[in-house]
Amino acid sequence: MHAALATRRHASPSFDPAGDGAIAVGLETTKARVSPLLQAISERQCTRSDYDAQALASAELRQLEQTGSGDGARVRLMNARPA
Repeated sequence: MHAALATRRHASPSFDPAGDGAIAVGLETTKARVSPLLQAISERQCTRSDYDAQALASAELRQLEQTGSGDGARVRLMNARPA
């Protein structure tokens, strides 16, 4: 949504909770704006590598799930290689 706004498009996402979980995003022309969140995209870090090869404890996994879940969103943790 932030990248769309920087390219003169207002993004309007819609989610049908009774459907298959898909999110549709409508785009409309608007005035371009650059937000701090757009600028942060290139700075974010994501890795699929082990940091110290130690698995998180069950309590830590529960805390991650609880912290990221709410208001119609949920966290799905995949902590096994096949996942």
